[in-house]
Amino acid sequence: MTMPLTAVQLTRLREDLRGLIKGDVHCDEVTQQLYATDASILQSRPACVVRPRNKEDVIAVVQYAAEEGIPIHSRGAGTSLTGESLGEGIVLVFSRYMRRILHTGDDTVTIQPGLLRRRLNGIIGQSQQRLFGPLAGSVSSASLASILSRNGAGLHYLRYGLPSDHLVSMTVALANGDLLKLDRTSLPKPQSQPLHGDSGVILAQEITYGKEYVYAGKIAHLLGNRTSEQLAESAKQHPVNRAGYAEHALLKGRSATRVDLARLFTGSEGTLGIIVEATLKTMSLPQRKSAVVFFFDSLSKAVDAVSALLPLCPVLC
Repeated sequence: MTMPLTAVQLTRLREDLRGLIKGDVHCDEVTQQLYATDASILQSRPACVVRPRNKEDVIAVVQYAAEEGIPIHSRGAGTSLTGESLGEGIVLVFSRYMRRILHTGDDTVTIQPGLLRRRLNGIIGQSQQRLFGPLAGSVSSASLASILSRNGAGLHYLRYGLPSDHLVSMTVALANGDLLKLDRTSLPKPQSQPLHGDSGVILAQEITYGKEYVYAGKIAHLLGNRTSEQLAESAKQHPVNRAGYAEHALLKGRSATRVDLARLFTGSEGTLGIIVEATLKTMSLPQRKSAVVFFFDSLSKAVDAVSALLPLCPVLC
């Protein structure tokens, strides 16, 4: 289906989606214009805005869009400065309904994609004296799924590292509607089973081990011939590199029987799938806070001072 859609096509799109999901479906001009912008200077008018109520709604929309050839764009709080949530087609808005805390453990929390980092920290900070540390850039009101999708190093990287460092597991919807539970413990690949094969072998693997096993096997087969030098090149030897997919992290510390798929999804910006749930590690709130201000008579001296300050483990510089 080409964009933009005619009035007849928009009516059909709205009626089809309303018959498939429990959430909201809006294809009117006012809603289109409201979601044509975000915090960036970019603008792209969607054909339709959908506010899913649950993961089943997400799967139904993804499957419908795949059948009709309509692009999908996920949106949290719309805080991006580079327009990741903008585009023609269907915009999935998670900040309306899918913004709940599903489970809270001693040092973990399971959340829906539209939950804001600021709101999460307000709740668990008061009830447990804990927080989720990583920040997306300098915006505390970003949604947690977008923080994982971008995997950016925010202001407090020196203290908390990357969002992927705090990821326990995530549930994602793929382009064909498959719902996968991915975790950092990785997925076993028994040596007696092939990593890929004909449809009969793949179906048998899905029944025995689950679809996650099949996807892990396919990815392991694709990356199995990559040398350590090639993986090092993809990482660019930089701890906060966000260029391309994180295949260096996917195979980092791998054994002959394990592949870590969750690492691959962090930083992929929605191009591999849509996050519908995530379990994150939390940290204790700092007991004390202090700041030191240094004065320099030249910019070069200020830059030189950074290397001397880093061994003192500052939270922010």
